[in-house]
Amino acid sequence: GDVTVPGARTPRHWVRRTNLVDSRTSVTDVKFGPKTLGLVLATCSADGVIRIYEAPDIMNLSQWTLQHDINVKLSCSCLSWNPSLA
Repeated sequence: GDVTVPGARTPRHWVRRTNLVDSRTSVTDVKFGPKTLGLVLATCSADGVIRIYEAPDIMNLSQWTLQHDINVKLSCSCLSWNPSLA
């Protein structure tokens, strides 16, 4: 879809590189991890599971590996990375 960037003359477009299909319910938040951890991504979902993915090859963003599957047993609507990891 289109993304509005302040100061840009034309809309920017997102390019889909992969589909993460592990969640069976709505994904409610997505956050990239701090640079110090490499290219990692966390998702949380309505089923109460936080998933951590890693892109082992930053030149091939179609491949993301599920690293951790954390069941928090409650619906999750928001997540954040610990700032001390940055």
